[in-house]
This record gives sequence, structure tokens and C-alpha cells, in this order.
Amino acid sequence: MASFCLALLLLLDSTAKPVSAQTPIATEHMTYITLNGETLYVQGGADPSGFEGFTDQFFSLDLTRNWIASSPPWRAFTRASSSAPPPVTWGHSMTLSHDSQTVTLWDRKRSYKFNLKTMIWDTPLPLPGNPNDEDSVRAVKDPGGEIVYIPNGGVNGTNMAAYDSVGNVLELPMPPPSIMRSEVSGYSAVWSTLRGTMLLYGGSDSAAANPQGIPFLVEYNPKTNIWSRVSTSGTSPGDLYYHCMVPASDGTKMVVFGGGDIATRTPLGSIYILDLGSMSWTKGVDIEQGRERSSMACTVAGDSFIA
Repeated sequence: MASFCLALLLLLDSTAKPVSAQTPIATEHMTYITLNGETLYVQGGADPSGFEGFTDQFFSLDLTRNWIASSPPWRAFTRASSSAPPPVTWGHSMTLSHDSQTVTLWDRKRSYKFNLKTMIWDTPLPLPGNPNDEDSVRAVKDPGGEIVYIPNGGVNGTNMAAYDSVGNVLELPMPPPSIMRSEVSGYSAVWSTLRGTMLLYGGSDSAAANPQGIPFLVEYNPKTNIWSRVSTSGTSPGDLYYHCMVPASDGTKMVVFGGGDIATRTPLGSIYILDLGSMSWTKGVDIEQGRERSSMACTVAGDSFIA
């Protein structure tokens, strides 16, 4: 595989920037998703400076165009006049419908649907059951179906919530402590099309008096409803949370970047690539000092990693 290069988007950094009509304010804990490796969608988040608070901004970025990192061609979504208000939230997740026409946002208590063609937000729906009130639990959708899985998203964080296309929920067990600690937040979770499973890495057991990291790869197989800890080789990312993890190279690799060091509570600038065929980690070149970050959006476009 060609080596990844860091094409850093300054406007996703955790430093406030001047705002223009087509430029998003800098946020953290936003939600994001990439469509077919061609378009990055970013919504909401919190202004780390505290001046803007939380935001309902919603932008897309065309990954097929050539542009410079200091001036990416953002496109703002303007809702239709008949639309419900967009959500003002943070620490949430985004999934894409099977036909790629609708995005669904998942926060602590509600779901929000937005039609990318009509520009209409539906009225938000309360999540059934007893959803977890913790921020930064991740929603992951099986691209071959319509089920959305939220690890630690059910029964106040003790189960995994699985939602179907009409909003019904099924409570599924989380793994035993021998595989992963309970009530984990700040993890990253993605769907592996190569393995047909959901992969989780990192995070911390937020319910513990002294939170500990989850420095290993955990896998959920929906066909067997079995959780397992995956054996890997090479230098892994270690203890971190609020990092990003995204698929690359047509789903044959996963990239882990940034996040916070659980022991020191400081942001990281390291990047790791996991080969899903050999299950081996390779450490890339760290970002330059002062550019470390956590709780950011990220994606892969061709051989470039963008955060």
C-alpha cells in the first residue's frame, strides 16, 4: 500500500478560526461520515474555546477535488423552509441509509434524520428503551443491511443497542470483562467490510473510579452474536481515547490517529495502520509538535489521510 500522508485540515483543528459564509467554525466532538470515499459530511460539535458553545452547523467536503489544506472547499447545507430545526449537539454519531439519501444522527436520547436531496430534517425521535446518557458512544451501521449497532448504548450503558430501520431496538449483551471492560466511552468503532464485523479500539471505562484504557482490538460478529478480542502483531496505538479510526485501501486496512493519552490527558499526534489481512500494526510518522489533536473528524481519500 502506498504510504498515507497527513493532509491536515486546519478548520477541523481545536483552535477557533474566523468564520465566513462557507467556512465551519472549529469544533471538537463533532460527528462525521464518508460516502464512498468521495464526500465527507461533518455535523455539530462543541467549540473548544467556549465562545460559540454547541453548534448545528452541517458541511460537506468533496474529496475528489484537488485543494490545499489551508483552504478546503466546504459546502454548507441550508435546510428547506419546511424542515424541522437541525440538532445542536455534540459527542454524537452519524450513519448513512442504504440508498445514501438520508443521514441519521444519534445522540444520547434522540435520533435525527436529514434527507440530503430535499434538505429536510425530520422531527427528532426519542430513542426507545433506556439509552446510555454518556457522550461519545459510537453508532455503527452494517452497510449490507439496515441495523445500527451502538456499543454501550442500551440499558444505561450496560448493553449494546441495535436499531432497525423503523426505530425498534434490540438489547444485545456487551462482552464479558475478560474481553472488554464495561461501560466504555471514548472508543472508536467501525464496520469492516472485509471481515463482515464491527471493530472497536480504545476508550476507557468511564464508570470506574480510576478509568483504565482499552488498549486492544475487539470484534463483534453479528452472525454469531459473539464478541472476541483480536490478536494483533506490531506496535499498537496503546491506551488512548477520543481518537479516530477509519477504513482505508478498500476496507483492507484501518487507520487510527490522534486521541488523548489516558494517563496524561494530553492530545496525541501519532498515526497507526492496521492491515486487516495479517492483523499487523504499523506506526507512521507523528504529526509535528503542536498539531496533536483529539475528538476530531477524519477520513481517507485515496492514499491521503485527512484530519
